[in-house]
Parts: sequence; structure tokens; C-alpha cells
Amino acid sequence: MKLSIDDLIKMADTNSNTAVSAGSSKYSVSIVNNTNGKRISISKALSEKLQLTDSAFFLPVESAGDLLISTENMSAKASATTLSGKDKKICYNAALVILLTASFKLDFENKTSCSFNNIEFDTVNGVPVAIVHMNDATVEEGGEVNAEA
Repeated sequence: MKLSIDDLIKMADTNSNTAVSAGSSKYSVSIVNNTNGKRISISKALSEKLQLTDSAFFLPVESAGDLLISTENMSAKASATTLSGKDKKICYNAALVILLTASFKLDFENKTSCSFNNIEFDTVNGVPVAIVHMNDATVEEGGEVNAEA
């Protein structure tokens, strides 16, 4: 059963986690978690689709295995963060990376990044929202995780 965006936001509001402040042609989100830095990268195509500029809201919905990303503050549990980069957007927010790693049980033991390409779209108050399916990860050559439908 496919959940509506409203159902996903309600599910996120019941999660135990709290909010953290703080050039590809396809839609993708990559999370880098290593000793040299923690960051989230959003592809140019996804940045354009979401109309991202210098900030975004990230809302993990643990129980559904989804991460919602938008310029719209969808919930009090959404993490607001600043973005850098002209085309591809980068979020340098170590606390958010740690939250997402714990929420979705991402394994960085033998790799430094995870990429997620299984992304759907909806809207909240007319604003586009990316629904990133975080539990579809598969290990690819070179130790990077790439999640696709």
C-alpha cells in the first residue's frame, strides 16, 4: 500500500528522533560519513526539481524507511539545514548525517558513502517534496552503496 505524503508526515511526527538544525542528470541523494567529513549531496536534477536554493528541510520517516526533502517545513521534527553549491547542493551537517545513519541503520563500516536513487515526488502546500526510499541499499563495486528501484 502506497502511503500519502500526509501519512508519511504523521508517521514522522510519531518517531522518537528529534530535529537537527543545522552534477548528475538523475535524481540522487548521497550521504558521506567518514573521519574526513560528513555531508549530504543532492544531485543537480533533484535540486532543480525541488527548487532548492540555500536551505532545505529533511524529515526522516523511520517507520516507512523514507526521507522527505523539501523547501517546505513539513513538521516540527524536520531538520532545517543550509545548502551550498550552485548546481549540485551539499549539506555540511554532521549531526544530520549521524541522525540519518542511525534512523536508517546505514552501514559505513566498509564504505564512506551511500547513494539513493529510488525517489518519488509529491507536494505539500503546492511545494515539491522528494520521498527518498532509504532501505533499498545494495553494495556496488568500490564499496559505495547505491540504492535503486
